[in-house]
Amino acid sequence: MGLTNANRYTIYRASDCEFVIRQKIYFTNDPLDAGRGLLHKAINVLQGDIVTAVWLDVVDACPENATVDIGYGSVPNYWGNGVVLDTAGPVGNILTASDVWGFDQLQGMGRGGGDSIEIEVAGATWGDHVSVIPSDEVLGMLLTGNVIHPNRVEVTMTNITDDKVLNPDKMTFTVVVNKAPLAGVPWMVQSADTIDVKATTDLEDVDINSGAIDVFAKIIRPGRWSG
Repeated sequence: MGLTNANRYTIYRASDCEFVIRQKIYFTNDPLDAGRGLLHKAINVLQGDIVTAVWLDVVDACPENATVDIGYGSVPNYWGNGVVLDTAGPVGNILTASDVWGFDQLQGMGRGGGDSIEIEVAGATWGDHVSVIPSDEVLGMLLTGNVIHPNRVEVTMTNITDDKVLNPDKMTFTVVVNKAPLAGVPWMVQSADTIDVKATTDLEDVDINSGAIDVFAKIIRPGRWSG
């Protein structure tokens, strides 16, 4: 797909060299076939630009389970991996959910022993970065998490000591899913490129043929703004 209409751009200048570009995409007019991985080249960037942030706002909800990557040519999910567009509002890249490990799972776990539990995290998909945060100190235990199915995370607790480990009677833990772990690092543009929105099949093979989104990019352009 080519660039959407230039008259959809809105530019907000913070200074002579720092600004935010907003680009609106109407999927009714410019649909994306998810199975073919089609994309919209949403925003032009120039060689030497520094893109400090990119984010989405869903203006009109897209079809249920419609997902996109937000990135650029060589890293299509730089600012978002399989983010869901079926609810109006700002798109968040940090997802959380909590659960409880009970007494039988925590007590007297021998060396190398472990246990796993599955937890639902709506919007989690393959390739997301998962962290697990316990509510209490769990001595000698390694907590890890992985997406094992769309919307499902498996959390594993493993004893990494030489002895049995006695832990609290129960423990609440929080799963944190980061869908854009690279987003905190500014993109230093080496040659002219575009910020892209690419349809995915991360939850289901859903074509995006309705709804509308705003794509925002915060850019530093060294030297005076020249358009």
